[in-house]
Amino acid sequence: MSNLIRISINHLTAVMAIMLMIFLFGLSALQQVPIQLTPDIERPVLQVRVNWPGASPADVDREIINRLERDLGALSGIEKIVSRSFSGSARVTITYSVHQDMDKALTWLLSELSGITGLPDDAKAPIVRTSNSDDSPI
Repeated sequence: MSNLIRISINHLTAVMAIMLMIFLFGLSALQQVPIQLTPDIERPVLQVRVNWPGASPADVDREIINRLERDLGALSGIEKIVSRSFSGSARVTITYSVHQDMDKALTWLLSELSGITGLPDDAKAPIVRTSNSDDSPI
């Protein structure tokens, strides 16, 4: 350690030149790295909505939500599924892991939805909606 100090004192010009280069590289990097107050972050979320006119929330939960949760829960990369039943409609929100390829997740979800059978006859076809940070107010 004392050797390093002795060499630094003896070669003061070289030490100052190295420090100046480090400072200039840092200043250059600071100008080139984008800094945002609110960065663009895409949330890995897909929503499935099914309308069933005239159905009560209990019927929607029993006939639609349970079936969707069971069948869609087997998809890979899912972190969480949150479902809500309303009068005449169902909403299933699927949250994926951050590293999930959302194009593949959407394809798998649509494929799984096309294979779901047993929904009520007068229920509308499922609608898939993607969510991103632009959809939510600050």
